[in-house]
This record gives sequence, C-alpha cells and structure tokens, in this order.
Amino acid sequence: MNTLCITSIQHPALYAITELLHDTGLEHPKKLAGRSDIDIHGWHQRVLAKQPLPHDSSNLGRLWEQLAGELFMTNLDQPLWGWSDPNSAPLLDFWCEFDPQIRFLLIHIPLRDALAHAMAEVTPPLDVETLVKQWETTHQYMLRFQLRHPTRSLLIPAAAALDQPLDFVSYLIKNWNIPLNKLDETYQIAYSAPDEVARYLADRLCEQYPHAQALTLELESAQELLSETDVITDKVAQDLSVIIHSYRQLCDQSHQLEQAALERKTAQDHIQQLIEEHAILAQNYQKQIEDINQEKSTLTQACDNQSKLAQERQAQIEALNKEKIQLTQARDNQSKLAQERQAQIEALSKERDTLKTQANQLQQQITESQEENELLLLQLHQVQEELEKIFLEQQSLQEQTKELIQTRDNQSKLAQERQAQIEVLNKEKIQLTQARDNQSKLAQERQAQIEALNKEKTQLTQARDNQSKLAQERQAQIEALNKEKTQLTQAHDNQSKLAQERQAQIEALNKEKTQLTQAHDNQSKLAQERQAQIEALNKEKTQLTQAHDNQSKLAQERQAQIEALNKEKTQLTQARDNQSKLAQERQAQIEALSKERDTLKTQANQLQQQVTESQEENELLLLQLHQVQEELEQYFLQNQKATQHIETLELRWQRMLTRHPDYCDYSQIKANQSSDDSNTLYWHVENLETAGRMIDTLRCHTLIRNGLLGFCFSQADRETLPLLRQPKQNIADDLLFFPIDQRKYLSDALPPIQQLATSDRRLLRNLSRTFHQVLAQPLEIGLSADYPSAALRTALLRFNAALDALPAVLTYDACRLERQQVNPDYEHLWLRLENLALGTAQWPSFDVRISCANVGPDRFGTHPKLEFPKPEMISPLTGWYAESHDDFGPKFELRFALPEDMDVEAWKHLQKSDHIFIHALVIQLPHILTDLYTQTGPSLSRPCEDWIRLAQDTQRILFAHTATFSPSSQQTAMR
Repeated sequence: MNTLCITSIQHPALYAITELLHDTGLEHPKKLAGRSDIDIHGWHQRVLAKQPLPHDSSNLGRLWEQLAGELFMTNLDQPLWGWSDPNSAPLLDFWCEFDPQIRFLLIHIPLRDALAHAMAEVTPPLDVETLVKQWETTHQYMLRFQLRHPTRSLLIPAAAALDQPLDFVSYLIKNWNIPLNKLDETYQIAYSAPDEVARYLADRLCEQYPHAQALTLELESAQELLSETDVITDKVAQDLSVIIHSYRQLCDQSHQLEQAALERKTAQDHIQQLIEEHAILAQNYQKQIEDINQEKSTLTQACDNQSKLAQERQAQIEALNKEKIQLTQARDNQSKLAQERQAQIEALSKERDTLKTQANQLQQQITESQEENELLLLQLHQVQEELEKIFLEQQSLQEQTKELIQTRDNQSKLAQERQAQIEVLNKEKIQLTQARDNQSKLAQERQAQIEALNKEKTQLTQARDNQSKLAQERQAQIEALNKEKTQLTQAHDNQSKLAQERQAQIEALNKEKTQLTQAHDNQSKLAQERQAQIEALNKEKTQLTQAHDNQSKLAQERQAQIEALNKEKTQLTQARDNQSKLAQERQAQIEALSKERDTLKTQANQLQQQVTESQEENELLLLQLHQVQEELEQYFLQNQKATQHIETLELRWQRMLTRHPDYCDYSQIKANQSSDDSNTLYWHVENLETAGRMIDTLRCHTLIRNGLLGFCFSQADRETLPLLRQPKQNIADDLLFFPIDQRKYLSDALPPIQQLATSDRRLLRNLSRTFHQVLAQPLEIGLSADYPSAALRTALLRFNAALDALPAVLTYDACRLERQQVNPDYEHLWLRLENLALGTAQWPSFDVRISCANVGPDRFGTHPKLEFPKPEMISPLTGWYAESHDDFGPKFELRFALPEDMDVEAWKHLQKSDHIFIHALVIQLPHILTDLYTQTGPSLSRPCEDWIRLAQDTQRILFAHTATFSPSSQQTAMR
C-alpha cells in the first residue's frame, strides 16, 4: 500500500495539483466504516481543535493514534491513496513516525501568489499580517520536515507542477516508484493564475517582510527541480509589457462602464415616452366602454324572447333523454364487465412477466454462484501451492541452518589454530609501527607548501574585490527598474480611483433606472386592467349576439337531436350484444394465463432451491479457505523464526571472518606437476570458501620466476574466473600475478596485482598459505611422495611478505553509484566503494562525491570538488569535520579551481593519515570512474571522459600543492 500526504497553505494551486494526482490514479481516502462523519480531514480538524499548536505533534496520544490506525485500515485495500489538507503541515512528524510507508509531497506556494489570490477574493477582507504569519508557519513546518527526511519527502514548487504536469508526474514515478498513470500530452489543469497587476502589488507587499523573503530563499534552495532546464524563482515578473497590458485592460473596462451609463439614460427617455402614450390610450378606452353598454341593452331583449322558445323545445328533449338514459345504462353495464375482464387479463400478464423476471434473476444468481465457486476453488489451489512452496523453503532453511551450525563448530576449532598465527603477525606489526614514526619528518616539508598557499590567498582576495564592483553596477540597474515600476504603480492607482468613481455613477443610474422601471410597470398594469375590462365587455357583447343566433338554431337542432337519438338507440342495442360475446372470449384468456402462472411459480421454486444449494457450497469453500489461511499464517511465522535464526548465524559468521580473515576451507585440493618445470603446479580446488566468498571450482597454476612466486589464471573461460575485478589486458593472455612493482607508482597503468579487488588480494594470500600447508603432505594432493616441494613452499611463504612490501594502493571490491545530482550550475556523482582497503587498514564501505560547481551550458570541469558526507561508521578520514552543509546533511569539502588553485585551509585541518588516504583515493579516481561507467553505461548524464578529465585535473592540482608526498612515505605511514 502506497500513501501520499499532500500539504501546503490553503490555495487553489494546492487543490489543482491534488486533482491532477487524482486524474493519474491517486484514490480518494475512504471514510471510517460505520462513522460517515469521520474521515482523514475530520481527524485533522478534531486533533488541532483538541491540541492547539505548537506542541509535540509526534506524540498525540493513544486515542488519536488508534483512530488514525482505523482510518488506514479502511484504506488498506487501495494500492495508492492519499489526502490533501493544509492542516497536515503541523502534524508531519506524527504521520512520519506513524507509518514508514507514507510519502510526503510538500507544495511550495510563494507568498506573492498567496497575497495576489487573497486580493482577488471579495470576502473575507484581506488581513495581510495574519496571512503572512500563516504562510511562514506552514512553510517552516514543511522546510524543517524536508531537511530531516529528504528520502521520504519532496518539496515541489507549485508553479513547476502546474506548468509541467507531465514532468511532475514522471518525477514522482521516478523518485518514489508509485503506480501513477502517465498523462496525455494534451492534458490541461483547471487553474487560473492571478493577473500581473495583482502579482505586482503583492510583490511590493512582500518587500515589507524581509523574514518571509529569507524563508523564500531557503525554500528555493531546498525544493526539487522537475527537469534539467527547470529553474524556479520566486521573483515577480520583470517583463513590464505584461503589467502594462493588465493596466490597459482596466482602462477598457472603464470605457465600457461609460457606454453602459449612456444606454441607461436612453432607456429612461424611452420610459417617459411610454407614459405619455398610456394617457392617450386611457381616453380612448372610456369611449369604447360607453358604446358597448348601449349594444348590451339591445341584445338582452332579444335574448329573453329566444329563452321562451328554448323552454318549449327543452320539454321534448327531456322525454327523449329519459329513454336514451335507459339504453345508455345497459350499454355501460356491458362496458364495465368488459373492463373488469380486461383488468384481470392485464393483471395476469403482469404476474406472468414478474415470474419470468424472477426466474431470470435466479438463473443469473446461480451462474454467479457457480463462477464464485470456481474462483474460490482457484484461490484454494493457489493457497495450497503457496503452502507447499513455504514448506519446501522451510525444509531448505532447516538444512542450511544445520550446515551453518556445523560450519560454526569447524570455525571454532580453526580459530584456535589461527590464534598462534596472529601472535606472529603482531610481532611484524611492531616493526611496522617503527616505520610509521618516520612520517613525522614530513611536517617540516609541509611548511613550505603553506607559504605558497598564502600567496594564492592574496590573489583570490583581489578577485573578490572585482566581484564586489560588479555587484554595485548590477544594483544600480535594479534601482532604475524599481523607479520604472513605481511610475506604473502610480498609474495603476489612478486608474483604480477612476474605476471607483465610474462605479458610483453606475450605481446611481441603476437606482434611477429601478424607479423608472417600477413606474413603467405600474402604468403597464393599469393599461392591462383597462384592456381586460374592454375585452370582458366585448366578450359579453359577443356572447349575447351568439345567444340570439343560437336560440334561433336551437329549435332546428332539437329536432335533429330527436332523430339522432332514435338512431343511437338502435346502435346501443347492437353494441350490448357484441359486449356479451367479448366477455366470453376474455374469460377463456384468463383461464389460460392462470395455468401459465402456476407453471412459472413451480420453475421459480426450483431455481430458488438451486440458489440455496450454491450458497451453502460457497460457505463451505470459504470455511476451507479460512482454514488454509490460518495454516499459512503458522507457516509464515515459522519461516520468520527460521530466517531470524539464519540471520543471527550469518552475523556470527561475518564476525568470525573479520577476526580471522585468513580462514580457508575446501572439500578437495589436487595438484598436477608440469612436465617442463617441477616448480610449476596446476591446482584444482573444489568447494573453496575463503575471503568471504564461495567458489565451486577454482583452477590456477603457480610458478616461480627469479625466486618469486606467481599465480596464473587462464582467460579461456572468463565467466568462471574467481576474480571480482580483472586487470585490463588482452583477453588472449593469461592473467599472471607477481608481487612486484614493474612501473612507476604514479603512472596511469598499475601492475596487474595492484589492480585486483580487495577480496581478490585476500584470496591470493589465503591460497598461498593453504598451498604451503598442503605441500607438506604431497600424497594427499595427488603428488608423489618424493616431490621436491621445498623451493615452492619457500616461495609461497615469501609471497605474502612481498605482497605487503608493494606500495600501498587503494583497493575495493565494487563501486556503486548511489545518486547522480544534475542541477543547472552543479553536478555530482555519489559513489560508494565496498570493502575498501589501503595497506593493512580496511573498511566495509566508504562514500565520496566527486562534483563540479560553476557548471554552464558549455562549461564543465573548471571547479572540481571532493565531498565527503558524514560517515555512518568507522571512516578512513579520522580528522573528518563538518566543513559545510547541503541538502544531504553535513560534509567535508575539498575544493579545487583550474588551473592550479586548491582550498589549502581545509587541507590543513586534516591529519597526516587523512592526507595519505586522499592521495591514494585521487590516484584511483580515474580507474574508479572507468569501472563505474562500464557498469552504468549511458545512464550517466554526461560522457565518462568529462568526469575522468575532471579527476585527472584534481589529481594534477593536488600533487602540485603537495609535492613532498611520495609513495614510500604513504606505504610507511599506512603500516
């Protein structure tokens, strides 16, 4: 489970970046099960309400930790989830200790952007002091946390993430290896930045808070860069054209307000004209009312006459209607019966459809249950296979444990034998200590170097004065630009005042318009009421006219109605007979549907029984799965105990190898004599364990030249060579190692034996001792009893002494690239050397950074540096001190500058043994970089030749300033 904590101040940029991450696969946090009112945001609010800061956020109490744990358990099934909350900033230490898997994304939002956004908000009113204080508090929390936890946190500038979302997501994937989806190149973020005028005013406010500007500089130095060309600054844009463009936009808005005022005045004149027209219409309305009243009286008299005639005809119609009602009732009864039968048919059809739907659902449930059963069976088989693997692994671990215990017992016996050899070596150590005292003579020689460095210091002082003059000239240019900005600010303020005056005019016009609008509405209502009265009178007139005409026609219509009713009577009789037939047909349909319903119910019961059986089978499979999981947990715990026991034995084994580095064990050794030279033997060793390595088969031969023993390895099969690092020579040649110095010590090419890894040199030492021991019994290794082994045994004894007499060279087993830093003006390679050795001194590992400052687009190598981070264990630099600090913590830094400059003051603070170690390291740097590039290849940011040239320049400058150093003095001091 991967978890992200995103925090910063409350700002739209924070929410836009959070939405971007949700679009790439970051899941939203779930609420607590059973408590929908508690989620991760509510947790922060409750904690800060109960425990106001500042306080120890890493220890909130068991109650809050338990509640946080429940929230994390709720989100346990999400592969990648996280939250974004400004309240997380003061609680970063708590979350850091709560779960080591949480990654922290800290968004740096400049103070200028925060102020500009607050200016654009209408409510609440802007409180600059409170906003600046909140900004400083939040960013101090983030900066302090990022410096303490650089591997678990990233300080990202908000502008870079919003402008380069593709690089931002790729950077997170690269650094944290989290499962985010890469964005499409057309992806756009819904975020609008404040206009340049607001940003300019905010920048002027920032100048009043120097402590906030200092914090901004610290944040910029600590924040991450998303790409090589990404340089983030927090200065306001110096392009005056952008500010002028925003100012012109304000002027355009003012012109628009003036046009709106003119339009309001035109509307006011139009309303006055409408009022005058309304008065004229009212006079015309009164005349129309008087004319209509006269016509109304005339039509009323005519209507009374027609009413009498209508009463007579009405009596005839009532008699016919009674007969019609009787027939209609008979027809209605038949219709009701048909409707009832139709309702029964529809109800049965619906019930049939419902049963079919239920049957389909049950069939689907059965299918799903069968699929779930198959899935559970598959999971059960997988768990059983895992159990078998764990059981086999446990058996293997038990066998390894027995072998380690047996090996430990053998080592205890061997340790006693080695103790005697250690006493002999201690005597040799006393002699070497006397040689170390000769190094005290080098102090006088270093005094001459100090005087030369003082002269160089004077030259650097003069260069610094020149830089001061240049800074003054740049300051004058900055002041000129600031004056120009002040003029633009005044112009902007004048425009703001003009905009406020225009706004007041607009509000006054709006009020006047409202009053005129109300008056117009009142006049419109009155006109509508008058118009309604006119229309009502016209309608009444029309009705009376129609009533007069209708009464005339009514007599004729009543006669026609009588004839129509007679015809309708005949039709109703026929319809009653048809309804009877239809009722019989509907009854037959009802009986058929009832039978179909019974059949569907039977099928539904059968399907329900199948579903019940499937559920019971599922429950049985789940029970079996739970049992298998419990067994798996038991095996897992047993496996953990066995692993811990093996780790303990492994640590004990490493301690034994440290105390007895010459330990050597094997299952079989065979030797064959050369037909050409009796002192040349071909060795074959099986299951060799020495120098901390396991070698299944080792083949080599020993020979003597000029009284010195040499080891020879064939390159016919380079993959089986028992050497970690092979000297650079022709593949067709055999690897021949003699303990002699055939070239000058400071030359680029070292003798083959000097190019070996630390473990390889230890391997040759232990082989010489082992071969010397087994030659005492030649029959046991396949030689004849009369084999003349005296000369070979003597050469084997002298081999280690001759190897110790060689000039001390820095050796190592492997070089690993820990980190590659690429900034616009700085680059470094962080190297870790494993199993480092110089003379008789040996260290498990050592970190060094070879770096270059003052880097430009076409400039590299002018200011090399050697950086030594704070050691985590015993270090070869006994005089190490925190000379400076960077994002990775304290470090000792040795600086150089082309063509011939060097930081002599830092060099003086080191001890003599440190001088010797750094000399040896600088000699090996070109070889180390060559090995590194062979391993990493094109993954380095620049060609290997650039770094090797940088190392060679460092070597040249160091030797020029420490000319009294010699290989012999190094060898004597290291012993």
